[in-house]
Amino acid sequence: MKSTIFLVISLVLIGGLGFVLFEEQKKSNLTFPDFGAALPRHHEVLGIDVSHHQGHINWDLVLKMIIEGDSIQFAFIKLTEGTDFIDKDAKRNSEALLKAKIPFGYYHFYNPKESATAQANYLIENAAKTTLKPVLDIEIKGELTKSQLIDSIVLFMTIVERQLGVIPIIYTYESFYSDLLASSSLQNEWFWIANYTGKSAAFDKQNVIAWQFTDKGTVDGISEKVDLNTAKPNFWKVAVWE
Repeated sequence: MKSTIFLVISLVLIGGLGFVLFEEQKKSNLTFPDFGAALPRHHEVLGIDVSHHQGHINWDLVLKMIIEGDSIQFAFIKLTEGTDFIDKDAKRNSEALLKAKIPFGYYHFYNPKESATAQANYLIENAAKTTLKPVLDIEIKGELTKSQLIDSIVLFMTIVERQLGVIPIIYTYESFYSDLLASSSLQNEWFWIANYTGKSAAFDKQNVIAWQFTDKGTVDGISEKVDLNTAKPNFWKVAVWE
């Protein structure tokens, strides 16, 4: 009798736990379990971003990976950082992406300690035109005030637009975006947001076109964990470098 009661109680507890987990998953914007991580429920466009941290990438295998109709459709690769760093795998990755015919673009990691003008010129000197627009990766405020940071980003983007004829997309973490950029003069620029919590309020905004939802993705041809990104259908109109 006691064992029967214990079994009933156990089943009730397990059922209750399952219900809680189900409800939590419904609150999330993610589904499970492709590419080593939960995918956003509406992942019309799926892509990755890489640097030398991912090591030697077999892009042919990346391109061939298809799970339930999902595949990697675009990539951003790190090109420059600050005023004197070029990612050692940028050239090889870009050549392989061109060969594999995967749409891609470069990103520049911004150092707030260095001149915005010098950083913009450094990117311009090293970037060739790619399928996708260049990206400004801004994650660090440093010792700049909010006003100084915004002014430096505006200057960077103005120089790039003047020289390359294209306005960069801005990548940053959602908290950085909310605290510093969303209410600034940059608020109407195109954004790519990182948030690993399973949901992103910023992604609902019209000018936020991409969401980096995990840094723990697993993709064929890449031995290390990799960032996974989803993008809205208008990504192909907004992000393409015409």
